[in-house]
Amino acid sequence: MSIIDKFVKVGILGFIVSILILPTQAEGNKTARNLAATCAQCHGTNGKPANDSIGVLAGMDKAELIQLVNDFRDDIQPSPIMGQIAKGYTKEQIEMIAEYFSEIK
Repeated sequence: MSIIDKFVKVGILGFIVSILILPTQAEGNKTARNLAATCAQCHGTNGKPANDSIGVLAGMDKAELIQLVNDFRDDIQPSPIMGQIAKGYTKEQIEMIAEYFSEIK
C-alpha cells in the first residue's frame, strides 16, 4: 500500500467520523438552546435582559454560571424562583445551558 493510499484511507475515515459526530453536536446545541429558552422569560432572549435588575447570562463564564445555578439548587444562594428552577435540571443540563450562554457575545 502506497503512502497516498494510506492518506486517502485516513481522509475517508476522518470524513466518515465527522459525518457521524456533527449531527450529534448539532442536536446537543439545539437541546442546549431549548433548555436555555426557559431562562428568556426573566433573563431575556439569548440571556440579555431588558431590565437592568436581572442578571445578564450572555457571555458569562461557564464555570461561574454552573456554580451559581448549583448554589441556587442547593439553597446556598437563596432565591425562591431560581431555587425551584435550578432543582428541575440535571447536572448535564446545567452544564449545557452554561456552555450555551458562555458562547453568546
